[in-house]
Amino acid sequence: MYSVKVPATSANLGPGYDTLGLALNLWLTVEWRASAVASVEVRGEGEDVLPHDESNFIYRLTAETYRELTGSELPPGHMLIDNAIPVARGLGSSAAAAVAAIKLAYAIAKRPLSVEECFRRATAVEHHMDNAAPAIVGGATLVFSDGPELHFYRFNPPPFPMILAIPDYLVPTDVARRILPPMVPRQDAVFNAQRVGLWVYALATQDWEVLRWASQDRLHQEARSPLLPGFVQVMTQAREHGALLAALSGSGSTVLAMAAPGLEDEVARVMQETFASYGVKARIVITEAARQGAFESAPVSC
Repeated sequence: MYSVKVPATSANLGPGYDTLGLALNLWLTVEWRASAVASVEVRGEGEDVLPHDESNFIYRLTAETYRELTGSELPPGHMLIDNAIPVARGLGSSAAAAVAAIKLAYAIAKRPLSVEECFRRATAVEHHMDNAAPAIVGGATLVFSDGPELHFYRFNPPPFPMILAIPDYLVPTDVARRILPPMVPRQDAVFNAQRVGLWVYALATQDWEVLRWASQDRLHQEARSPLLPGFVQVMTQAREHGALLAALSGSGSTVLAMAAPGLEDEVARVMQETFASYGVKARIVITEAARQGAFESAPVSC
């Protein structure tokens, strides 16, 4: 049996559009064991909507990657997908799926896989390197491209409770991107560049006092508010009740907040109640950043 675990991720973190990412302690686990026939089983988040057969994205990408590596078809096996990452809620579920499939294919093929190659492959499939990087290496990451070359830097993450307010509505990423204006005023571009700089300063020095400025954004969050009932008010209320940071997670619909230990329950309460005041039911998950990224267990006989 082969097993791969990949964490959830939150991208952007306010101003860092397509730039900043953070691994979260919610995990996708994928197991594969040889069997007479191919089969797929899905448990947990998305089990009612994700395919339970060979059309499943993780199974297909595992098979495609294995075929590319070996020139042979993936041997028949039973794939068990146990998912704790909410699907299509801005928590990197598709990046986690891509990373899991790639690492699993390499493990089954008994081929070495570097971090850089995993990052390249996952980004080529999923197109969000700000989710792929923290999913692979954990912690907080800054990503950038230089022509066709992709790069990232990893930092130790903020050591605070992470409060996730997860609304009961979906926001497709392509829709959330199309709603953004094609151009932004120069002063807004400068504003966001300053805030991303503050984020990197905070991560490099572990000086978290600057997060109250570092999490501000003028590039994408306000523009997306027509798709996200109540989320601007949720962020505002979270900050007013002690959150060090409140931001849209990826393109939404989840709102991520960080709070000092002891304040997480109060911040969670006000976030959920503020969503409810806009007629939105939101569940709350309180977790932490994941320092470790994706990993696979050694194959075992069973």
